[in-house]
Amino acid sequence: MDDALAAQPIDVVLAVAAVADYRPADRHPGKLPSGAASLTVEFLPNPDILGGLGARRNRGELDAVLVGFALQAGDPGEILAFGREKLRRKNLDMIVVNHLSAMGATDSEVTLVHADGRTVALPRQDKADLAPAIVAAVMDILRERKSDNEGGSTR
Repeated sequence: MDDALAAQPIDVVLAVAAVADYRPADRHPGKLPSGAASLTVEFLPNPDILGGLGARRNRGELDAVLVGFALQAGDPGEILAFGREKLRRKNLDMIVVNHLSAMGATDSEVTLVHADGRTVALPRQDKADLAPAIVAAVMDILRERKSDNEGGSTR
């Protein structure tokens, strides 16, 4: 996925979820032999694709709108703080913060946290109804970026 993103022009990235944050260090073709009393599996971190895009943008190599998601357990204040820190660390335009209880549920309550500090709390609703609100917020960022760039302002 990293290679595909590097080879394409990008306007928007919505990084909804990592497929896996870690992968096994060793890959074995086929089945491992049975009979061992125990088995230890070492895991290595996968590349942080969204963080890498944010770093490219910091270097002036990319001018895409970057949006991440932060699914976290804890109280609302902790979850929001985690989302703000992730937004800053990955150099995002916006992050969608939601509680771990959204996993497997058909509805969710999210907060959109913008790089300029604005937050927009969206009430609990079906996820299919949340999606258009998230896309609308992304479109607003695109319009603002286009307006800034046309006016001679740069990021």
